[in-house]
Amino acid sequence: MRRDELTLPEPPATDRPGDRWMCGRTGDQAACPRGPDPQGTCPLAEACHPRRTWHGKRKRIATVIGVLITVIVFALAWTQSSASVMKPGELSTPHAQILASTLTSQRCASCHPEAATSTAEWFSKDTAGHQNVTQSDRCLDCHHTTIQRSTATLAHNLPKRMRARLRPVSITEETQTWQDLLPGPAIDQENIQCSACHREHRGADGNLLDISDSQCQTCHSDRFGSFATSHVDWDDWPYGRGRSIAFNHFTHATKHFPATARGTSVAQFQCTDCHPRSASGELERSANYERSCAQCHDEALRIEAAEGFELLALPTLPEESAERVHPWPESATGFFDGVLSPLADLMIRADANTDAAIRQLPQRDFGRIDPHNRDSVAACETIARAYRQLLLEFGSDGQRVFVERMNAIGISSDTLKPLLRSLSPQLVRETHSRWFTAEIGRGVRQIQFQDSSAPPASLLIDERELDFADSLIPADGIAESDLLALPDADSHTGDPLAEDLPNPKSREAAATFDAERMVPLGGWFRDDSRMAIRYRGGGHDDPVLKSAIDLINQLPIGDPARASMLSNRAIAACIACHPGALRRGIPQWRSEALIGRKHDFTKFSHAPHLNIATLADCRHCHRIGGPPSGTTALVGARTEIREFAPLSRQSCAACHTPQAAGDACVKCHRYHIDLR
Repeated sequence: MRRDELTLPEPPATDRPGDRWMCGRTGDQAACPRGPDPQGTCPLAEACHPRRTWHGKRKRIATVIGVLITVIVFALAWTQSSASVMKPGELSTPHAQILASTLTSQRCASCHPEAATSTAEWFSKDTAGHQNVTQSDRCLDCHHTTIQRSTATLAHNLPKRMRARLRPVSITEETQTWQDLLPGPAIDQENIQCSACHREHRGADGNLLDISDSQCQTCHSDRFGSFATSHVDWDDWPYGRGRSIAFNHFTHATKHFPATARGTSVAQFQCTDCHPRSASGELERSANYERSCAQCHDEALRIEAAEGFELLALPTLPEESAERVHPWPESATGFFDGVLSPLADLMIRADANTDAAIRQLPQRDFGRIDPHNRDSVAACETIARAYRQLLLEFGSDGQRVFVERMNAIGISSDTLKPLLRSLSPQLVRETHSRWFTAEIGRGVRQIQFQDSSAPPASLLIDERELDFADSLIPADGIAESDLLALPDADSHTGDPLAEDLPNPKSREAAATFDAERMVPLGGWFRDDSRMAIRYRGGGHDDPVLKSAIDLINQLPIGDPARASMLSNRAIAACIACHPGALRRGIPQWRSEALIGRKHDFTKFSHAPHLNIATLADCRHCHRIGGPPSGTTALVGARTEIREFAPLSRQSCAACHTPQAAGDACVKCHRYHIDLR
């Protein structure tokens, strides 16, 4: 039936729109034209009983329903089941498990600050619920170990100045798509709340990390389409050699391994030999030295490490300078020769006078000075005295002397511990005693038996040097009759101790010390033939050599001692394979894990890819040899080796589509960047 054919009853004449009351007369009594007042009172003398209009009835019913709802809401708010009744949906599994033991009435308050405020506190400005506590603050109460509070609400957790540097890199010159016509970002990138991306109450199967591409494009002004058609290409990846371990895949695969025989067969270059799968299914960044490197490199590395380095080596002085420096070993007397060892340089430069003398030594080489230049000669003599004083103090006070002197020039104590742990003060004490025995013995006797009240200035020696001579003098002293039996006992006319004291371990015997035979595992020893205290390395992973390189990291770039230590054969052998050990700040001796690093935008895992039969062979993606045109590329001002053929975007896009492996932004990119 059509609408215009319907027969509708006429509205009552007494029912006026908007009025809650109408006249109550019925039957033959005509309704009064005036009607009742808004309160429902009839103004006539013979008053009737006014009736409610339809409008009044509806309003009354609505009021009753509103009151009932209010009463029910307030009743639920004061019951223990309020949280379960009023929640918008089930929590995700991780949060539900965490809050499982929390009282029902307190679960909402764990994440929502408003839920912790009572009804009375809603109307007070001084209560906890009104002190700018946001829901993101509650999130960080649990996630503060992974996200810093100071940068939690910043876009990508990065300061504005850093995002400004990254922005030009992220903008491409690709052809514009329809996504570029969308409105620009409408979110304050300095105040992005956690709930903008992570939505809760979507059930136990809800994934808080499931972020859509549209959410990413809300902020990104450079719009993009699908991964296969509009993602930036990366034709220069991988970027060549590793950062912390220097290993050339190209030369090992094409040069060394085909020529390397193991038994009767030729060894094949296998990726899994150095990159086995871990228990989690991920590939290890690199293998250990013993399993993959020692067979070919161990012997050569032992020879290089055995060169070691010197703690110090006495320079050779002319007789005139040796007399002025007195006491000075006869074996180190002749003409100016020798090089200032870098460790000795660092230890004696703490004294201002010695530091000034070192600066006058050309290239730290005693053989380069002008013997006719008084200032140069005086500088050499000052350094020689500092050497002797260093031996004296170290032998007397121990390792503390080394640490204090290094601390004075900015070297940390922790760096020195492995280096000093095997350096015995007794070795230094014996070295001082052996090298300066004859001079000390002569000085002791002349001081004891001279007629004058004070010895000559040339024979003044430190009291601690006298202690080293105690073992040379009998406890009851030297009898005067014994002295008279010596030829020419007068100290002014002759020296009865001019010749070496009898010693079963003579200097010639000590000079034949075979370090290779006696300390094959490495250690400190005295080299009397070179008048030096040396360290012999024990091969790979030598703790003292590693400590010396860590010490190098704390020296200024232009420090001559740094350059000298870097040129050392043993240290250079370590750095040849471990360039990351010279990284400022935290040296890297092991290969750096490229998967799982929180400070990169891009993330990748080999584990799911290796489950595909085609991708189980590493060479499917990593083709060794680089492009056919060559294996080098110019990067800035240097030439960098390209060990692998570069991967293209299409290599990944074949599988990463919405219908297959997925091409969402968060599949390969992380939002939260941790700079710690």
